Formats: sequence, C-alpha cells, structure tokens
Amino acid sequence: VSLGVGIFVLLVTVAMILFICVLHIVNVVYRDEKNLKANSPSLNHLIFSGCYVGCVTVIVIVSAEIFVPATQNLNRATLVFYGVHCSVPFWGITVVYSLIVGTVCAKQWRIYRIFTTFRRGLGNSIADTTLIGLVCVLVLLDVIFNIVWNTVDPWMASMSETFTGDVVIVQLTCSTDHHLAWLVTIFIKSGPLTFASFALAYLNRRVHQKAYKETKSINAFAYATTLINITGSIFYLILLLQQSVGYYLVMCAAILMDILLCIFLLFLPPILPLIKQNFFQR
Repeated sequence: VSLGVGIFVLLVTVAMILFICVLHIVNVVYRDEKNLKANSPSLNHLIFSGCYVGCVTVIVIVSAEIFVPATQNLNRATLVFYGVHCSVPFWGITVVYSLIVGTVCAKQWRIYRIFTTFRRGLGNSIADTTLIGLVCVLVLLDVIFNIVWNTVDPWMASMSETFTGDVVIVQLTCSTDHHLAWLVTIFIKSGPLTFASFALAYLNRRVHQKAYKETKSINAFAYATTLINITGSIFYLILLLQQSVGYYLVMCAAILMDILLCIFLLFLPPILPLIKQNFFQR
C-alpha cells in the first residue's frame, strides 16, 4: 500500500469513527423518540460497537502495512507492533461480523416472529435482553475460537531480508501454518449466520412498511452484506492461493463497506427525521 493511499484510508476511517460517534450520541439521547424506539436503540449499541471495532481493525492493518513492512532499522517496538498487527485483524473480522450481522439477524428474527409467523402480533415479540444475550453468545464463540486458534497455530510475524546494494531491507509479513484451514473454518462458522440473515430478509420481504418501517432497510442490508462477504471471500481466497498479502486490503474493504452500509441503511433512516424535526423545523 502506498503511503498516500494508506494515509487517505486512515483519515477516512477516523472521520467515520467521529461520524459514528455523533450518530451513537443521537441514538442515546433520542432513544425514546418514536422513530428510534421502533429501531431498537438497545440493539443498536451492539452494531455501533461492531463499527468501532471494525474501524480500529482497519487502522491497525493500514498503519502496519504502510509504516512497518519494509525498513532498515528494525527495533523492538516495531516487532511488538507488527506482532499485534498479525493477530488483531483476525480477531477483529470475526467479532465485527458477529456484532453487526448477528444483531441485524436478531432484529430480522423478531420482525419475522411478529409480522410473518402464523400467530402474528406483539405477543410473539422477543425482548431486547434475549436478543442481546444471543449476540453475546456469538461473540463469546468468536473469542473462544480465536483463543484456541492462537494457542494451536498462532499468527506470527516472519522476517525476510532483501539486499539492495549495501543496504539490507527487512520485510515483515504475517503467517500461520494453516492459513487456508483458518479461512475454511471461518466460512463454516459464519456461513449459517449469513444464510439465516439472507433467508430472513427474503421471508420478511412482504412486511408492510407502515407496519415496521425498518424492514426495507434491514433487508437491503442483509442482501448487500451477503454479496460483499461472498465476493470478498472469493477475492481473499484467490489472493491467498497466489501468496499475495493483498488479502489484507480485501479485509479492510469488506469491513469499511459493511460499516458504510450500517451508516446509510441502519442508522441514518431513523435518525434523519429526528434531526430534521428537532433542528430544522423550529
């Protein structure tokens, strides 16, 4: 990654964090307003958390890739930072997916129970605490998976030396003995959640907008994230088989696109009317 592109991505990511913070504050302050209350502000905290984790993951990946990989002066601080960089993305991508897609899937399940099942009505609703608990279980499974994987086959920083005249350039890369096996395991672990989100979006397609305004944007989010994750996985696999470190860029792109979808499909639709009502119609 060139220095200019890397700095641009970092600036964009920081700007996204600041914007998400503003949206999060609005979600807290106006949580009892009709538009936001129907949007499940308590569950939104989990999605916001996933966005924060995703942005931090991107910052760590890009910072390491533009500032560390090739250097003439390799010190202990550089090695420690790159060692952290090797583990953070693979923790981040799994936790982000469970927090964002898992929470959206929980919302979809509640919509399905209320509006689509044979016995319709609010009596079939599921409490926020139950859905939050289910998402926390998904995150806990991710934590256990990452701990086990890093114990058995940890991601490590490896060094290679290149001689350019009288100058020795030390190249740092991340590696694991079973990278392909890790990728297949991630597919198996996240596949059911992706399928469930897509299937629920299809089943909820007939829910009338007046009954639940959030349905259309949630369904669009589910379809878009399914497409992004499948496409990203294919590119990741291709780059991995070519022994290219470009899979880091695919990871960053997938995370940032998922976060942008959260902003434009999940956060802004219920928040914009509130902003208009409270700041522009006085």
